[in-house]
Amino acid sequence: MSTPFPAGPGQPSSRLGSSSFPGESQFDSSSINSDFEGDCGAMLQRLYSYLDGELTDDRRTNIQRHLDDCPSCFSAFDFEAELRIVVAAKCQTSVPTSLVERIRATLSESRTQINL
Repeated sequence: MSTPFPAGPGQPSSRLGSSSFPGESQFDSSSINSDFEGDCGAMLQRLYSYLDGELTDDRRTNIQRHLDDCPSCFSAFDFEAELRIVVAAKCQTSVPTSLVERIRATLSESRTQINL
């Protein structure tokens, strides 16, 4: 399965800390890939499914082409991809071992009672 984080046109794959935000760059309709018939909105509606890896290979390819050709949509994609990375890194929590052991013991007890 291919990674959902491609580099854009002439762009590095990671620009954390850059000032690019969705809608900030100028829209150039001449660079739109015909797969979306000039409709960036249709591409952006599928952006989260693209990032989540929920699309068919054909749709992923179409979106990738559009992102390669459309700096405005790539900016939105890049922002969302970077945001996911930051949130994932900051939202890692560890559960105390004692809690895990208590849950396992409770589940084991419940299974034993059900099987009686």
